[in-house]
Amino acid sequence: MSIIDNLRAIRARMAKATNSVSDDIQGLRAQIAAKREELKRLSSTAAPRAEIEERVHDLVAKTGENWIAREGWSVIYHLGSPVRSAAAPWMAKNGSIPWEVQCAADPKAAADMLLGLVARIEYAEGPALADRPALIAKAEADLADLEAGEEELVDEACEAGLVIAHRPEVVTRRGNAARNAQLEAEKIADRAARQAALDQGHRARPRVGRSAYLS
Repeated sequence: MSIIDNLRAIRARMAKATNSVSDDIQGLRAQIAAKREELKRLSSTAAPRAEIEERVHDLVAKTGENWIAREGWSVIYHLGSPVRSAAAPWMAKNGSIPWEVQCAADPKAAADMLLGLVARIEYAEGPALADRPALIAKAEADLADLEAGEEELVDEACEAGLVIAHRPEVVTRRGNAARNAQLEAEKIADRAARQAALDQGHRARPRVGRSAYLS
């Protein structure tokens, strides 16, 4: 094999290795992007329909109970006063019945109204809300492992002579860390220089001899 052919073979092997490592890194970056999307979904998707139903019934019950505790006395006052004609125990607007009154008077009807709306709306159901903290914690740990592994692999590729850029956030973080380290080093050097100047000044002061009166 001629020298030219040998160089071509070496370049081909290097290109193949570069492409292999590059593919591995791109694969890791795809996993990082997918894990970030998973975290977004875990943080933003609504609860399953069954859980929404439970929450609706709880909302209606609490709303009705709060209204009874706060305004229940007015029902008896407005309807049973010995000196006044019976009247609705709430301030009606345009003939409408306040939501709180509906929850207190007919909890089932109030809940059915909300659940009827929910049933008509299509949406992507997320995991149970009680499971979210554990799922988010695991996804965050997985993401941290992927990001650290990808960053380490890029470092190793660069040390081997391959030209592969780090992710933008890694470049920014490392740049900030380098600047902070430089600033800290400058502060330390400045303090050392000022201390050295003070020490030099103390050493340069003339010593006062012993007084003859004290001899």
